Amino acid sequence: MFKRQKVYFLFNFLLLQSFCFMHLFAQQSEFERWATLVNWDGVSTPESYIITSSGFLGPGALPVPYLRDGKISNKIIFENAVEYYQQPGEKTANTYHQLTLPFASGKIALTSYWRPLEYFEMNQNTLDERKILPQKGKGYAGGDLYFGTIVQLLQEKNNWLPDANLGVTFKTTTGKGLENARHINAPGYIFDVAADKTIYKNEKGFKIKAGTLLGFYAWQQKLNVQNDAFLFGIKSSVYYKSSLLIFSYSGYNGWINNGDKPKIIRAEILQNFRQTDFYFLYQYGIQDMIKNGYRLGAKVSF
Repeated sequence: MFKRQKVYFLFNFLLLQSFCFMHLFAQQSEFERWATLVNWDGVSTPESYIITSSGFLGPGALPVPYLRDGKISNKIIFENAVEYYQQPGEKTANTYHQLTLPFASGKIALTSYWRPLEYFEMNQNTLDERKILPQKGKGYAGGDLYFGTIVQLLQEKNNWLPDANLGVTFKTTTGKGLENARHINAPGYIFDVAADKTIYKNEKGFKIKAGTLLGFYAWQQKLNVQNDAFLFGIKSSVYYKSSLLIFSYSGYNGWINNGDKPKIIRAEILQNFRQTDFYFLYQYGIQDMIKNGYRLGAKVSF
């Protein structure tokens, strides 16, 4: 009986020792592979090799802003949505929440939006391209909170002037997961002007509007380095009674030229039901942005 216990103990000890050795060997091999991939200098941290631009990060890290309307709504708007992004080598799913609070009869508004949590998966090619260590390939990450102010500049009112407003938005550092190339954990800000103009309408509820957005997008790249980008976008909106169809092309151009020039096309269909707008949006990444994005959500007005 005693000999059997000794044999059993020895067997388990050797099994545990083998497991620890294989685990240590795998970790060492993974690190050596990464060190060769990035030509590690023996001093810098793994995070310092990650490129903090839209072309080498998750879709929620430095997204192209949505083209807002030129007129501020005089109602409180609370938006909730789910998003899913995918391309060969990467999948991301997250929730999206936005709140807009108007003041002074719609002349000023406070706004904030947030992707609080995302789930991601990446294959080995994506891990290598983004120089990620440790190479887990899947997990969760918290997203960035943005907040800002919108000020109405012009109102259409059946004349040649468009609806136009000025927006100032600040990006916080709530986004985490830099080690997995998800968010940059650094501040940023956006200054932009949005405008749109009615180009056709009739008495049957049919209306077409053309819009644009121009601005400045900046974020902290690394210590003492800021990437400054020209932000732009155009869109067309087709209204028919309680339905709305929007097409847009937008992006920004950073100066570092390291995957910081995303260009995207968006198509959105929206249906109003009482005080709620239900919508579906598709996003196609032309350059420096994940290829396919989907959003399903609702905007409630008070």
